[in-house]
Amino acid sequence: MTNRFVKEVCKTQNLQIDPLISAFFSDSNMQLIQKTLKNYIKTSTGYTIDTQSNSNLFVVMLWVYTNFNKPCYNSKQVSHLNALTLEELVPMVRSNVLQYVQYLKDISTLPTPIEHGKSTNMTNQQIILNPPW
Repeated sequence: MTNRFVKEVCKTQNLQIDPLISAFFSDSNMQLIQKTLKNYIKTSTGYTIDTQSNSNLFVVMLWVYTNFNKPCYNSKQVSHLNALTLEELVPMVRSNVLQYVQYLKDISTLPTPIEHGKSTNMTNQQIILNPPW
C-alpha cells in the first residue's frame, strides 16, 4: 500500500494534504490501529481476530477525523484521534465476535423439539359435582 487512504481523504473531502492527514491516514497508523484493535479484542473476549478491512477502518477513521479534527497538528492529536477511533471500533468488533461465537454454538447443536400438545378435552373424564367431604 502506498498511503492510498491519504489521497482518498483529500479527494473525497476536498482537502489539501497536511501533516495531520498524512500522519492519521498513513499506512503505518492504520496498521497500529489494527494491531491495537486485535489486542483489545483478545484481552476482552479471549478470541483472536484477523486483520479487519482497511476500507471499513478508513470509513470509521474518516468519521472520527471529520467530527473531532482540530486545525493544528501535533503528535498528541494523532494519538487522540486513534483513541477515538478505537472507542468506536472496539465495541462494534467485540459485539460481532461474540455474536459469531454464539452463532457457531447454535448451528453445532440440534434444536430441542417441542413437546406434543396435551389434550384438554374432558370427554372421558368424570366430573365430581358433589365432593365427598
